[in-house]
Amino acid sequence: MTKSFKKSKLYLIALLCTMLWGSAIPTIKLGYEVFNITSSATADKLLFAGIRFFGAGLLIIIPYFFIHKKIILAMLAVLVI
Repeated sequence: MTKSFKKSKLYLIALLCTMLWGSAIPTIKLGYEVFNITSSATADKLLFAGIRFFGAGLLIIIPYFFIHKKIILAMLAVLVI
């Protein structure tokens, strides 16, 4: 791999991260509108945040198991205990 290829790959990853972070606030506001969460509903906001973080965790964990050929049942057994 050439140095310029590595550098361009790094720039693409940085651009992707910037786009994801930049889309967080508009996505949250859209979610508030979709689920009819008002600005005074603190418990609803916390639940919505928990659901978002749970989904983000799944987006990280599931590909990890497929990439590293780990057994998902072992993870589930730890969660049940």
